[in-house]
Amino acid sequence: FPGSSTPTGASYKPEIAVLAALLGGQSAIKWSSGFSLLSKASSKFQGATVATKSAIYSDAGLLSVSIKGSAKDVKGAAQEVVNALKQVAEGVSKEDFTKAKAAAKFKELEFGQNIDAGIELTGAGLVQGNKAYQIDEVAKGIDAVTEEQLKEAAKAIFENKATVSSVGDLYVLPYAEELGLKV
Repeated sequence: FPGSSTPTGASYKPEIAVLAALLGGQSAIKWSSGFSLLSKASSKFQGATVATKSAIYSDAGLLSVSIKGSAKDVKGAAQEVVNALKQVAEGVSKEDFTKAKAAAKFKELEFGQNIDAGIELTGAGLVQGNKAYQIDEVAKGIDAVTEEQLKEAAKAIFENKATVSSVGDLYVLPYAEELGLKV
């Protein structure tokens, strides 16, 4: 799905980082399914693992959800991914929203404290738009995300084209149209 550029890029959208944290998929706590929507939804399909990632680049970004497992479990988990996105587009609980913002902020601050990442983001920002990477601005941007912005980001996913690729039993694995995605 379309995502967000780096914080120094022209198309930076902090709500995408919050959406990725809200969707999640993998628990940070051992022996727990986690708080994220996809970790809860995919727990019905023990043979599938789900992970959401927001890949940022200097001028664009990608929001990806990867599902690994048996074809039957991947099919069920893929439908749960779409259902979770629809749920976000309609609105989420205040508690889930607050947890997602905190998780997104933690991930961004953790990434930003890495000296290599800071140099790379600052260099790309200076070359692309004459703007240095400022970790405090990123944190403020995530803090400023509203529930309405998050809903709009989720709705935009269904309005834009999605890319779906599958490896495995193609007689069982779903096509994008079957999931209700636009291609």
